[in-house]
Amino acid sequence: MTARTSRLCRAACLAAILTICLPFPALAVGRILWDTHHGVLNDYAPSGQYADLTLLLQRHGFTMTTSATGVADLDLSGYDVVVACLASAWDSAYTAAEVDALTNFVEAGGGLLVLADNTSTPVANVAPLATAFGVGVAAANLTSNDVTVFGRHLVTLGLDSVKLLSGGALSVDSPASAIAWSDAAKTKIVAAAARKGLGRVVVIGDVNLFRTDLLPQAGNKKLSLSLFAWLADSILPAPHLTGGDTVWRDLIEVQNAGSEAAEWSLTLVDKDGQTLAEKSYSLPALGYASVDLKAAIPEAGEAAAGYVLSDNPDVSCRLSYQATAGGGVAQFRLARQTASKLLFEFANFDASVAWKGLAIMNAGRKTANLTLEALGGASGGDGEVLAAASVSLAPGVRRVGVVGDFFTGLADPDAVTAVRATSASSRLAGIAISGTADAGKLLFTPAAVLP
Repeated sequence: MTARTSRLCRAACLAAILTICLPFPALAVGRILWDTHHGVLNDYAPSGQYADLTLLLQRHGFTMTTSATGVADLDLSGYDVVVACLASAWDSAYTAAEVDALTNFVEAGGGLLVLADNTSTPVANVAPLATAFGVGVAAANLTSNDVTVFGRHLVTLGLDSVKLLSGGALSVDSPASAIAWSDAAKTKIVAAAARKGLGRVVVIGDVNLFRTDLLPQAGNKKLSLSLFAWLADSILPAPHLTGGDTVWRDLIEVQNAGSEAAEWSLTLVDKDGQTLAEKSYSLPALGYASVDLKAAIPEAGEAAAGYVLSDNPDVSCRLSYQATAGGGVAQFRLARQTASKLLFEFANFDASVAWKGLAIMNAGRKTANLTLEALGGASGGDGEVLAAASVSLAPGVRRVGVVGDFFTGLADPDAVTAVRATSASSRLAGIAISGTADAGKLLFTPAAVLP
């Protein structure tokens, strides 16, 4: 068999059985836009009353930008989170055009934080934004500044208490749900969360809790970090689905380990990253569900990838595959971890390994331009960069193939021990695959996250 024929066979094997590229989503890194277009009250801005919050977020990898231009006139695709704070919008209300712009931003995968307040403030200025996502603001004034009752949500995970200052209660309707209350009877909602499309929204009935004097109190600092991390990105990308391949079944398996019912949803996308279908599901306490995608969702026959969305920390999710011919089975637990630098490590210890491949996905909202480097050497461990390549991935798009598909001029793909991928995007997900010539043995290894 010639080297060219061998490479073609390897590519064919991988195309046939590379139905598994495990997801690794989301992290505490993001670009925040704080909108000041509608007027700032008494220095309630990131450089003033929220200066310590800004420094805290920057230490955890976030960037903070302020703008007085107005969100309707900005390209929001460069941001992960937009903050609409009443104290930074004191003089006028958000317009219908701005609400539409932020709704589109959220549906495309962005995060929105709305900070409202009590009934004595011009809370109507941010009310149109909150209402667009099922939240009513200033339903009543709070009688307690101590919040100790929290729902099971990734934003409130591990919180014992939060300190407010003269906040206002909220009301909720679909798609929002309450995640914190100021009373044990749960009659005064102080925080609500919602999902719309691939994006996330949190509304809190107080502008003061992240102020410099209150940030160190109770669990306010902890809340700020989990809140912005969730808003920046909290999805489980499934970077490769088998689509029209009739040999393989794609299954999503979900387990609820909690004592309360939990919600989760699924979004399928095509090869261009465009949404094909969105489905929502409910799991009873301690419940299990398995969705055979092609059997349950007609659009799954065209799906190249997908996203699992669940904000309940008691919910775990696995991506499973089964070959209807031959009976091959593979399964991976989906984890919340993506990065700007990944290392794809291949099985190099066994002479039966005949080919090496990888799958990489851009789980972000902007096009990711990647630099790929094939590492290895003639003796396998010489520490050389054997080849380099550039890859551009649009949002939601993934690319799969054997090593030779990515590095077209590579003389000896077998000499590659690993592939390093680097991008300015922090939303890369991927997996390395090694296999025998007949694909009878396969090893799937999540890409290592590099600093």
